[in-house]
Amino acid sequence: MLQDKSHIVAQLSSKEKVLAEEVTNLSKKQKFLEKQASDAQGHMRDIFRGVEAQQAAQAS
Repeated sequence: MLQDKSHIVAQLSSKEKVLAEEVTNLSKKQKFLEKQASDAQGHMRDIFRGVEAQQAAQAS
């Protein structure tokens, strides 16, 4: 089954646009998740510092 070259090019162009959009969306998700991880790490650091400060205060 032979297809016209212009039809194949149009299909591939359409697929390329869809894939480029998917890459863009995945990149945005990656940045969001990296920020979430960084924020969570900061919160954990704050919590542990608070616990350490409480323990130091109780030891004194």
